Amino acid sequence: MKEVTFSDESLVSVRKTSSGEWELQSLQPFSSEEQLTIAMQDGSVIRIHVTDVAESSNLEDFLVNAVINGAVQNEEE
Repeated sequence: MKEVTFSDESLVSVRKTSSGEWELQSLQPFSSEEQLTIAMQDGSVIRIHVTDVAESSNLEDFLVNAVINGAVQNEEE
């Protein structure tokens, strides 16, 4: 990859690490549709439409798998 950019740098930071990998860091939630643009060495360009996860107070919306170690069940409850 030659260059990676995000349409709104106040929402997502994009930087090339010292090892040459690209790192994206979410800076704040957003509701707009944004664009991640990847320019390749051969001149081709890849555009990815990005939206943020909708807010929810329901843990089921985010939880895929959970393992709980060391918990003791109270038989009286």
